Amino acid sequence: MKRSIYRFAPPSVLVATLIALYFEYTNGTMDVEDFVSLPAVAGWCLAFTYVAYRKPEHLRKFEIATFLFLCLHHLYRFYFIVHGKFGAGHHDLNEYTFWIPFFYICGFLILDKTMALRVSLAVFTATVFIGAGRFWVDPSGAGAILDVILQFYISNVVYIVALYYLYYAVEANVQSEEYQRMAFTDFLTRLPNRRQLEEWMAAEIGAVRERRTPLSVALIDIDCFKQINDAYGHDAGDAVLVRFAAFLSERIRGGDSVGRWGGEEFLVVMRRTELGDAAAFAERLRADLEREPFPEAGRVTASFGLAQLGGGEELFSLLKRADQALYVSKSEGRNRVTAL
Repeated sequence: MKRSIYRFAPPSVLVATLIALYFEYTNGTMDVEDFVSLPAVAGWCLAFTYVAYRKPEHLRKFEIATFLFLCLHHLYRFYFIVHGKFGAGHHDLNEYTFWIPFFYICGFLILDKTMALRVSLAVFTATVFIGAGRFWVDPSGAGAILDVILQFYISNVVYIVALYYLYYAVEANVQSEEYQRMAFTDFLTRLPNRRQLEEWMAAEIGAVRERRTPLSVALIDIDCFKQINDAYGHDAGDAVLVRFAAFLSERIRGGDSVGRWGGEEFLVVMRRTELGDAAAFAERLRADLEREPFPEAGRVTASFGLAQLGGGEELFSLLKRADQALYVSKSEGRNRVTAL
């Protein structure tokens, strides 16, 4: 996301800077401060755009350098406005205030929340000292410009506080989403876990009853998994689980869902699928699995237990019947498909 912003923001600032240069040059209003600062900003934006598009591996170093440049430019420009043009016409400070949010946004975009707050407050404190120095050197006429500079400082405080809490809210939301994802995802295989599958199926059963469409499930158990762990070690067993999860994920049909039910058991939810079609699909999976290479453990097979949701049936009953079908497959020699 940051890279996308960097591909948009620097070129936009570059265009705005070039427009300012053009009008100040053609109107004859360019002074020493603009003569130095505007070309510097334009050049830096051009360099940043080049790095964002062509040298993304250097982006982190360049964004830190960019923020330091912005800090210096901000203080430089504020000093010249307050100690130079400000006495003649304080509209320059009003115009410059438009760009202050951009400076603070860059800080919170580039740095972490705490460091961005510290740097923003440090730069803000420096502007307070610069403003105080202006009134110390020339206290005459302070009343005419005091209102403008106080509004400038107040707006800066508002920007800093608002961005800090916005950053905090976004960060908290991201963490909440990550915790939720972890709560519903199996750590090893990265598939949905049993909790997620149960929630999905509970919602799906309600939808199936409204639509009056079929729903079938397949409970799949890796055959002789304990022997794999005993013979090759638990690391090999984990590798088999990961590879088996990838095998199922690659072969399920669009609209179906797969997750880890627990241990070496996996569950496939087949929407809009009659039991006969589900059994045919499971048989193809079983046959493909026999040919699938598992370097960690040699040949791997699995047993399948299938069931279709009956009229008025609840989730617990559906899963119990799938488990009974799986038991039949295992008791009859494993590596087979049973549908009940």
